[in-house]
Formats: sequence, C-alpha cells, structure tokens
Amino acid sequence: MIILVVADKKNERASYITQVINQVSAEEVITLYDTDVIFSELEQYLYPSLFVETLPVVHAKFIVSATTEVVEIEFVKQLLASPTIFLFEEMTLSTPLLTLFKKAGAVVHTGMKEVVTKKKDDIFGLVSNMIGQSDKKKRWLEYRALIDTTSVESILGIMYWKVRDLALRDSKYKSLYERLIRAHADSWKRGVPLDLGIEKVLLS
Repeated sequence: MIILVVADKKNERASYITQVINQVSAEEVITLYDTDVIFSELEQYLYPSLFVETLPVVHAKFIVSATTEVVEIEFVKQLLASPTIFLFEEMTLSTPLLTLFKKAGAVVHTGMKEVVTKKKDDIFGLVSNMIGQSDKKKRWLEYRALIDTTSVESILGIMYWKVRDLALRDSKYKSLYERLIRAHADSWKRGVPLDLGIEKVLLS
C-alpha cells in the first residue's frame, strides 16, 4: 500500500500522517530520509516477516522529490502491492510524478484534497470475501472479477493484510501468505506475470 502526502505546510503533513499511522494501528514506523536511502533501495522493505505481529510503516521523507533516478511505474506498483505501508512525505512534487503515483493506484493527499483509488472501500470488502471463500472455483471467479476492474497491484496489498490477519489466528493461512510472497517475488525477479502467479496460488 502507498500513501503519498504532499503539502507545503509541515503541520498539515504531520496531522495527516499521524491520522494514517493511528488508523492502521502501526507499532513500528521506520523513518527514512533522502540522505539515508535512494528511491530504488526501498525494495529491501517489500517483504516483511510473517513472524512479527504487526506490519511496518515505512515513512519515507522527501525521497521521491530528491531522487535522480527515473521513477518507473512498475516499481511503484511493486511497492503498492507490498504488505508494507509506504508513507511518502513531500513538501512539493512535480506533476508527472504525482500523475504516476495516482495512475499506479496510490492514495494521494495533496493539501486539503485527497485522491483515492476508485472504489477503494468496496475493494477491501471484495478482497476479504474472496480470500474467505473455501470453494476454489468461487474464489477464482471473484478474483477474475476483481482483476477485470482494477490492477492486481491495487488488490495485492489488501490480500496480504487479510491473509496475514487470518494466519495469526489460523496457521493454515501461513502457507498461503508465504506462497503469495513467492509469487510476487517471482514476478519481480523472473518476469512472471503477476496476475497469473497470484491466480495460480489461489487455485492451489
């Protein structure tokens, strides 16, 4: 999941960021500045361990605007699909970069305006219902219906959160979580289509 906060007033940024951290009940917030890492090095935070009870929030301050790298939408989608919440804080950001993050499916908060992924609230419920289906065919049909209306990256982060929550209560979901992680990694490293990799996991 990606949340991008862009505002020139520090107190406005801080207020919204505190609200986000409270909403997700984050117990671990990793704060990184543009002097600590470059944008591409955020890859190391893609796959948090299943053995910690809470997922981390990576609070990246001014890293996007400071980057001299070309920001690729495919890498942004990888961050978006991660179980980790990536919370980007910026004073200002160029229009092309704002557009790229919005196009990828990130939640973007600019000043007093907030742009969210279309039907995000509905997607949370639909993904949760899909994961909870015990019948493989029904699960597959619901997955395909989701993929027809949104990108796999936009729902994968939600899937991680749901499966992880179930795994903490029922060990049988631990295997599903680990297989989702492997499918995601295979897509990133070997070029396996992500939607097909996730589909295979859900049908297994």
